[in-house]
Amino acid sequence: MVKCVTAQHSNSLPDGMYGGAASGFVFYTEEGNFYYSGDTALTMDMQLISKGNKLDFAVLPIGDALTMGADDAIELAAWLNIKDIVGVHYDTFGFIRIDHKKTMEKFNEANLRLQLVEIGKTIILNGSAGSGNLQILNEPKIRSREVTI
Repeated sequence: MVKCVTAQHSNSLPDGMYGGAASGFVFYTEEGNFYYSGDTALTMDMQLISKGNKLDFAVLPIGDALTMGADDAIELAAWLNIKDIVGVHYDTFGFIRIDHKKTMEKFNEANLRLQLVEIGKTIILNGSAGSGNLQILNEPKIRSREVTI
């Protein structure tokens, strides 16, 4: 099952026309559950996302301009009761470049596991919820619980 949830971000097409409402998604599968926030700021509504449901991980923006930054993503991880985060929406423009070492240290200090995946790489999430068994593959392959950035 897939549930659409609110995301707070502008949305326009290349010609400037309105592109629709920004959204995030919660995926409930036999292999596990995860939240893909989309490009969004942190909102209080996000506290409801995992209510009654165990999430295995989340894909969250960490670029800190136009969307959440590392501190917001760490706060959200606590709300969602997750330990594994895949960072997105960083390093693609000059104003959302992050210091990888400092960002990793922030997540480590919060007892969280952050994966920073190169564009075009695939990350396979193995093991049970919160196991910390995240494996980055050099070549994309089709498997369950696969996220390609």
